[in-house]
Parts: sequence; structure tokens; C-alpha cells
Amino acid sequence: MSQAADDYDSPWKEAIHRFFPDFLQFFYPQVHQDIDWSVPHRFLDRELRKVTRNSVQGNRRVDTLIEVQSLSRGAQWLLIHLEVQSQHDAKLEARMLLYNARARDHFQRTVASFVILADSSSNWRPTSFHDTIWDCSLKLEFMMRKLIDY
Repeated sequence: MSQAADDYDSPWKEAIHRFFPDFLQFFYPQVHQDIDWSVPHRFLDRELRKVTRNSVQGNRRVDTLIEVQSLSRGAQWLLIHLEVQSQHDAKLEARMLLYNARARDHFQRTVASFVILADSSSNWRPTSFHDTIWDCSLKLEFMMRKLIDY
């Protein structure tokens, strides 16, 4: 990662780590409501780096993996994969699918994927990856928020 990208990523990562419940409350209130906050959440960023280390890395983004307990799923532990992307990246959707699948496979847990877009384009709003050939289909829908909307 370049020094400039690291300068951008570090404050995001620190803010998410320090204010995760508030972060979710602001951007994803319906998700915040379904987390049992009486049970400590756990950041698995180091583990995420191990799972995704062979992937091509895009510029200026933050990947975070958080283990939380769901209220609606009978105290089931889930993973939240959160990515902050500051520049348009044509490979974002495929990368979201890849990281979701790798985390699901490695941890054997349900993974919810969220992306925060910090770029300045009002038109770029990816929310899914979809690939189909013949009668085979693969799709991931992820929750997206755009900072310029706020």
C-alpha cells in the first residue's frame, strides 16, 4: 500500500474500530438494531488479511471484518465485511463477492457485506455482483452507502 493510501485508510480504520456501534447506527440502523450489543463484537482484520492475501488489492480502501451476534437469528454469530472505497474501481463488485465467499469458507459463518463509497461521483453506486452462464448463476447483493448523499 502506498503512503498516500495508508494516510487515507488509517483514519477510516481507526474510526470504524473506535466507533463501530455508532458507525453502524448511522449508516445501517436496521443492522444495528439486530446486533446484541451486550455481547462484545470482535474485529477479525488480521484474519481477513490472511484469507484475502493473494487477492489483487485496489487503491484507497479499507477492509474490516467484524464478528457480531445477531438477535433475530437466535444469538447466532455473524460476520460483517465492511469496505470503504474512495475511488471508482471496476473490480469492486467481484472483490466483494470474493471476500464474502472466502470469509464464509474460512470461518464457516454467514457474512454480510457492506461498502461505503467515498468517491465524488454521484453515478457510481454498485450494490451487487452477478455472473451467469447457461443455467448457472452466482450473485451477491451488498449494502452500499455513499458519503456524498450525506
